Amino acid sequence: MTQDFKNMLHIFGCGALGTKVNIENCNNLSRIREMALNQECWDIVYCALREDIENEKIKIPPEIAAQLEKTFMQNIARNIQRIEFNKNIIKRLQSEGIECCVLKGTTVARLYNMPEARISSDTDIIINPKLENKAIAFLEKNGYTIKPY
Repeated sequence: MTQDFKNMLHIFGCGALGTKVNIENCNNLSRIREMALNQECWDIVYCALREDIENEKIKIPPEIAAQLEKTFMQNIARNIQRIEFNKNIIKRLQSEGIECCVLKGTTVARLYNMPEARISSDTDIIINPKLENKAIAFLEKNGYTIKPY
């Protein structure tokens, strides 16, 4: 495990818990950002860095800081929309007689310091296996892509 990856994990942990980042772990931020993007956890990492970027304890060009903040806010807005869409779909599934439960994702996000920044690229639900085909048909009809397990 490289030092940059360890630093990314430290910063991620600070973002998840809402604790202060050790500035010594912020070397090579471009590489840390690349790894966090690959791990789909950049928004939580950025949460931990925001204040120090704003206070210039972490020095990056102002135009890059502004772009990072803009992208972060757009990601948050899209995530909130996606969560609301999914909540409505879950209600509609249940009104169709398909009982289900959301796993991970938004159910775990509430444990994070900034839940809306805990962005997931998918939605995991558990359903009664007897209702699987009905649920798949409903979800596909409503724009979902179902991945096989």
